[in-house]
Amino acid sequence: MHRRATSLLCLLAALAGAGPARADPELPPRTQALLLLRVLGYDRALTQRAGDRITIAVAWRAGDESQRDAMLEALRGAGSEFRVAGLPVRAVPVRWEPGEFERQLEEERPCAVLVVASLADEAAGLAPRFRRLRLLSATTSRAAVEAGLAIGLVVRRNGAAVVVNVAAARATSADLDATLFTVAEVVGLGGDRH
Repeated sequence: MHRRATSLLCLLAALAGAGPARADPELPPRTQALLLLRVLGYDRALTQRAGDRITIAVAWRAGDESQRDAMLEALRGAGSEFRVAGLPVRAVPVRWEPGEFERQLEEERPCAVLVVASLADEAAGLAPRFRRLRLLSATTSRAAVEAGLAIGLVVRRNGAAVVVNVAAARATSADLDATLFTVAEVVGLGGDRH
């Protein structure tokens, strides 16, 4: 098995045992951040889109301030410990509001967007924006991945798991290494599972 797949499997196993089982089916922010950074490392086109640093936007809407702050803190913490493709990581908030959202994304120039859980119900409307701007999207909602976002950081059997919508990822110009698919559930290939 490829070394990166083994590394991701080890990370998933470690994260699965990190803390008590929760009634809430969402992964803790630190787990989401670490998993997202690891998944971004599988994108062979990442450095072309990123420039001199990996900027990750945290998409949120009014009322989601606690989720926004938790994710920004987790991403910034993980970014202070780890680099992705040899580049430093920066996390920025981008508020969902019609008319301003795309302008904010263009201004911040992220290469990926993490959609907070409470905004995931807007996935069908967000996905075309992310495709147009070539932004790899991630969320904690499997339904949002099936609706067009690219990466799901989800709970499966009380552990961390990755779901990839291949069509959505390709539409953003992401070039995900096939090794990722050995440890992730794949949707968006015409069938439901790979």
